[in-house]
Amino acid sequence: MPSVDPVEYDDIQQRVVKRYNRRLQFLVHVAAYLGGNLFFWGIWFGVQVGIIPSKNLASDHILWPLITMFGWGIVLLFHGISILLAPQIERDRERALQREIALEKARSGLTTDAYEKPKRHQAVRLSDDGELVPVDEGDENDTRLVTEAKRGGT
Repeated sequence: MPSVDPVEYDDIQQRVVKRYNRRLQFLVHVAAYLGGNLFFWGIWFGVQVGIIPSKNLASDHILWPLITMFGWGIVLLFHGISILLAPQIERDRERALQREIALEKARSGLTTDAYEKPKRHQAVRLSDDGELVPVDEGDENDTRLVTEAKRGGT
């Protein structure tokens, strides 16, 4: 079994703990949503049955707990979506940070490597048996194809 660098292990552990805590916070939010709505519906039911006295008879039949249920439910839905999308957002953020760090290093001359955007197209040619094979830059016959591929031509 390969050994893991202690710094890398700590980083992995922090990410796992962070993910676990987000899920735990969401479950606490769901429990609060259920408990709060049960409480509001209990009050409403108590007023309807007459256990809880009410002076305003005109609004006794309005389902006012639905307002809190739907409003809080929308917030809970967004919380759940944020939990599902958090890993992708973190990956995108990390990728953007790494790209910006590389660009800043190149601008300030801290690195000898120039930042190069990822290539979209690779030059290929048709082999004798009909398969597409990558073109080697050192191949004299395919120099024209490599040059055109670099310029974005066909």
